[in-house]
Amino acid sequence: MSVVSCPRCQIALKKARLGLICRNCEGCWLRFEEFDRAVLASEDSLVGAGLKATLSPDSPEIDLTPAVHCPICTKRCRRFPYLVDSGIIVDACSKHGMWLDDGELSAIRTYCRLNDCMPDEPKKKVGLFARLFGKKA
Repeated sequence: MSVVSCPRCQIALKKARLGLICRNCEGCWLRFEEFDRAVLASEDSLVGAGLKATLSPDSPEIDLTPAVHCPICTKRCRRFPYLVDSGIIVDACSKHGMWLDDGELSAIRTYCRLNDCMPDEPKKKVGLFARLFGKKA
């Protein structure tokens, strides 16, 4: 596999057990099925999967305004509010997955728990985020 670069910092993303993470801005790239597993996982599991750095929004110096491009196909990701009323803006490539800036994964997990909108169990082929893009099982 070729080097996959951070869409924010343009440095090589580090492979985690669940997705890819940027050592600089602490954002993470997750495929759709990885996203569903990350939302359902315990915080200890996420730490064990190498995503500890992205759980706390502690990189305020990172400019989040520029458009994000998919680190896989380099097409511009679509930016939209996660589940409309969450107040969380995500960037996603309809083919490859989504980019979550530092702290967004925790914010989504909290929102989903408080609003009873957790994704399907991982054993199902199509999770919550994939359904937003009309993916079929």
